[in-house]
Amino acid sequence: GVTTVLKVADGQGLIQWSVDQTAAYAVANVESLLNRTMEQGWGFLRFFHSRPPDLTDPLRSAHSGVLNDLAELGTRMHDYIEIDLVGGAFPPEIDSLQMQQMVEAWEGFKFSHNIMALYTEVTLYGHNYAGTFDLLAWIDGELWLIDVKTSRRIGKSHMMQLAALRDAPVMLAKNEDGDWESVDFPQPTRYGFIQVRPDD
Repeated sequence: GVTTVLKVADGQGLIQWSVDQTAAYAVANVESLLNRTMEQGWGFLRFFHSRPPDLTDPLRSAHSGVLNDLAELGTRMHDYIEIDLVGGAFPPEIDSLQMQQMVEAWEGFKFSHNIMALYTEVTLYGHNYAGTFDLLAWIDGELWLIDVKTSRRIGKSHMMQLAALRDAPVMLAKNEDGDWESVDFPQPTRYGFIQVRPDD
């Protein structure tokens, strides 16, 4: 898949993000860190194969909790946009300030543009790869291939992902009977991102 390949190619960004989250946890919990013994402190700096680190320590797992929260928020926002554009089930509940702010940002974008969705969450097949796009839609009279992002920044790997999807010739879509079939991918004239963020 396109995303899998790009995660391998962009490993340094993920490593730096994990370091940043651990540092943020340390700053927010400085009192508990100051109460650790000298031996515990050295344990964070060096350890041997015969003495593995305590992976249950909250300092070592701080980044994973943040990652899970962000992933859940991003999934809920993707679901909200898809349901808002094509109908279907009830949209996810707006149960946090961040979600409320992101919904308001989306509604502001939608109000400013004429949007007619053709497909959402559809898999494309290229030469020896596949990937899924978020939205193919007419926006203000032009056909756009859109990736919805809730991340703080849009990086080179995101652009590479969209470029790979742009060049995929075959699309897997449901027909009128509800069965999946391969259809030619209508080539968009525009490509881009809708970045939906809280007020931060």
